[in-house]
Amino acid sequence: MGLDWLLWSGREESSRHYTGEDPERVSDSWTAASDGLTKSGGGSSPRNASGVIELLRGASLDEQHGRWDNSQMKIHRHRRATHANRPALGAENSAWIKDGRLFFSSGAVGSLVPAVFEAYARVLHPAWVAQDVPVRWDIVSRWSGRVMHPLAQWENISLPTDTAHGPVPFVQPPRLGALPKQQLVMLCELLAPYTKTADLCYAGYWDGDGSVQFADLDGALELALEERTFLVRSCSIRTGVDVAWRLPGGIVGSLLPTLIWPSDRAWFVATDPDQDSTLVGGSAALVAAVLDDPSMETWPVAANDLAL
Repeated sequence: MGLDWLLWSGREESSRHYTGEDPERVSDSWTAASDGLTKSGGGSSPRNASGVIELLRGASLDEQHGRWDNSQMKIHRHRRATHANRPALGAENSAWIKDGRLFFSSGAVGSLVPAVFEAYARVLHPAWVAQDVPVRWDIVSRWSGRVMHPLAQWENISLPTDTAHGPVPFVQPPRLGALPKQQLVMLCELLAPYTKTADLCYAGYWDGDGSVQFADLDGALELALEERTFLVRSCSIRTGVDVAWRLPGGIVGSLLPTLIWPSDRAWFVATDPDQDSTLVGGSAALVAAVLDDPSMETWPVAANDLAL
């Protein structure tokens, strides 16, 4: 895999995994490992430990109880590559997405999912007790003494307060960029009845994922959005949206999509490559079904809520 992918993977682990170290030391290493957090409007990035720890602890910290966490998600921006020879997804399938999304710099839910839907839900990616044993954020928050809410951030929820007790309930943080495959399959099954075109959907794969170059994406079309570029293929929601990839030497894996939508535009699913939650937009009935599903940890959100 390319050097960029290796650097990204290392940065992800160093920036997302709570190790029990002093927060000032953790934030300092996080700052050194990352590209920094770019302020809205293209301003400068905070490069000192105190600035980052301010973000980690949260601008909306409840002064009285010290338990409420910052509601704004954090993101690394990546300049999207230009591929002059790659065919683009036609305007009939892409214009409504581009026109419906809010500015990426707004950091809103609607900057990832078009702001055209009746309702929205946030699906939290689980943390992990072991390789294939997930743990919910609300369990971690009960251990850490933090308060869960619709826009809670993992960095804050997993940071123990002075009331934390018992062993740490996770060994790995949530994975970035896509729901775990088992949950994604369940979400797709839940979404299928809410479209008339379940057999004609589109799945988008972030072009910055190092596995893309080894994936079976022949014939995929390019969808260039603000700050992100995706390779899009048509698929059936019922037969699976992931694609296989194979490395030289026989190592194989599965590439999960970061965007999914049906051709009738009844709903839209998006996960930013830097985020540990997935956003769903659709009808009120669809979102209610997502929120009621006990197999996923979900919260209602609005198009204007901060998401990045």
